[in-house]
Amino acid sequence: MPGTIAALDEGIELVTQLPPFLAVLWLTALPSRFLFAAFLVELATLGARAPHEGRSLLVLAYAALLLWLPSLYGRQVFVRACRRAMEGDARATLWALRVPPRELAGAVGAALLVELAFWALSFTVLVPLAMVAAAALAAVAAPQGGPGLLSALREMAAGSGRFLSWGLYLVFFLVALLLAAFNLHLVFSLSVWLLGSVAPVDAPVWGHLVGFENPLYLGVLGVGATLLVEPFWLATITVHVAHVRARASGEDLRQAFEEIRRQAQRDAA
Repeated sequence: MPGTIAALDEGIELVTQLPPFLAVLWLTALPSRFLFAAFLVELATLGARAPHEGRSLLVLAYAALLLWLPSLYGRQVFVRACRRAMEGDARATLWALRVPPRELAGAVGAALLVELAFWALSFTVLVPLAMVAAAALAAVAAPQGGPGLLSALREMAAGSGRFLSWGLYLVFFLVALLLAAFNLHLVFSLSVWLLGSVAPVDAPVWGHLVGFENPLYLGVLGVGATLLVEPFWLATITVHVAHVRARASGEDLRQAFEEIRRQAQRDAA
């Protein structure tokens, strides 16, 4: 538990140091996220007529998948920035936007496998939750394995750590998603109320647009909440994987010894 809280705290601190990379993450994720939300809204709106509208749904699905691939690049830029920030370098440079092809290939391959498993087993409850954790590992740990799928999976397993920690992460970030969506709803509702008090607009119509009975509005809330929470999720898992690898290699003991030695030198001075 203390290690989980420490990873969360360090992840939050990392995000506050990386606003330019946060912008890259959001800009690359926005198109696919909105298209995916539009696909789900269209599917829910069509209902029983969905089989007769297969072509339009297929176009939306393929477009969302195509735009999802650049978002994987944005994730890699952000995760690599988190790693450098943990080492004391949070500078935003053009060089920092470069992702080695080997690492990008490992991340894309692992992400595709996780995505397939998620949709194939989406009728269950626990497996999709596990795939959310696996998607984070695909972004953070898999790139170290390179383009080979087996090596990427080995890296994901090596960086996973304890199941209890993942359970706590998922609970924390599920609560964070709900809070983000609730706060976005408050912002939209308050904006409509303020607009109705200062401008000649039809408040009931706008109130319906930001109501939970509007599928499009629910899609917008979902997109906004995931965009707000995703950087903290990725940063926390980056910290978690780094700590797991440090413990496995003994690097954490070396760092602790070095810190004790530096403290002793400062005290002696």
